[in-house]
Amino acid sequence: MDHDREDVVLNPDILFVSDSFKQDDMGQVCAFNDQEENLIFDTLLSTGYNQLDKVAYTPAVKCPAVKERDISASDRNICRSHIQKSIEIIRPKLIFLCGNLAMIMVLKKSGITNKRGNVFDYELVDGTKIPVVPIYHPTQVIIEPKFKYLFELDIQNAIEAFIVNSKKDNSLDWEMIDNVGSLKKLDPYLNYDVAIDIETTGFDFIKGKIQTIAMSFSTDSGYKTFVFPFDHKDFNDKEFKLELVKYSEKIFLNEKTKKVFHNAKFDMKFLKKSGFPDIVNVYDTKLIHHLIDENLPKSLKDLVNYYFPHEQELIDAGD
Repeated sequence: MDHDREDVVLNPDILFVSDSFKQDDMGQVCAFNDQEENLIFDTLLSTGYNQLDKVAYTPAVKCPAVKERDISASDRNICRSHIQKSIEIIRPKLIFLCGNLAMIMVLKKSGITNKRGNVFDYELVDGTKIPVVPIYHPTQVIIEPKFKYLFELDIQNAIEAFIVNSKKDNSLDWEMIDNVGSLKKLDPYLNYDVAIDIETTGFDFIKGKIQTIAMSFSTDSGYKTFVFPFDHKDFNDKEFKLELVKYSEKIFLNEKTKKVFHNAKFDMKFLKKSGFPDIVNVYDTKLIHHLIDENLPKSLKDLVNYYFPHEQELIDAGD
């Protein structure tokens, strides 16, 4: 077992879990080959983390050159006890599961593409919980460089959250506007740039309805966010809806301000169908990010992760 070796790092900051054992350039058995390990080193250093002596490595399957397709369900159960013992002995502060097989063996979950970057708890026998973050396998990044952005992003965010313990205030100042009289509260914000987002009952703008509309104004003293119910199942004030559409002209038709959306065509189709006016000075963060780097993911979650990594709690709440 690799955790019985004299050179094993106990109680490290970070444990990287690979798929299975392989050989390095010197023919030694290891969890990651030289190229994969160099990528991990470079990524850690790029985040500002340089305590490489506090990083440990282990494979999820303690046999050489095993791939996900090679291992049956019964064999997984047999091998799982070994990786569990490794984690119990090594006891890291943070675990990165590299690739789908490592995630299957440790978390009993599959789907690295959808689960990468998310945080799971791994509980030791004594009840201690260790944060676990699935990431792309270094080989995937080497073969397909477009994954490098997410690989680096997931490692950086987890280190900041669980090793550096960098915390910021994620509170959001927002107010519900659900009656005609309250619309006047928006008057002081009409000449400020505004970010707009809607929640809908579906993706088809013909059949779907707008449940809520959020507008976040960028003011001299910070951000102010208002949320408006529209065709929400728990709200049916037709007079308010008509007045909101009418009032929105002051915002949507203002030539002096920017209206920021993510994937603007989606929101604008629903708004247009619901009677809202055309919108001038539209800025679409999805299109803007495509111009910055067309190879990077452009989902709102990925962009928030990239530009605002400390907002993870808000991202999770949005899911």
